[in-house]
Amino acid sequence: MPKARKKSHKNYLWDSIYDLRTDITNYVLTCKAKDKKINVKKLDHKADLIIKYSDKLRKFETQPTLR
Repeated sequence: MPKARKKSHKNYLWDSIYDLRTDITNYVLTCKAKDKKINVKKLDHKADLIIKYSDKLRKFETQPTLR
């Protein structure tokens, strides 16, 4: 993968992780403020995505480049 493309994908993964964490935090705070029940399935799915993207980022750090 070319360096520019790799860097772009890494940035995308970081942004996605940050957005998911923000979504989780905002969702929980909103539910607590309105005394609504928290949908655990929704949180679990977002947490799974964070784990998936984090694993991909680790692979970028450990894979040697061919060039």
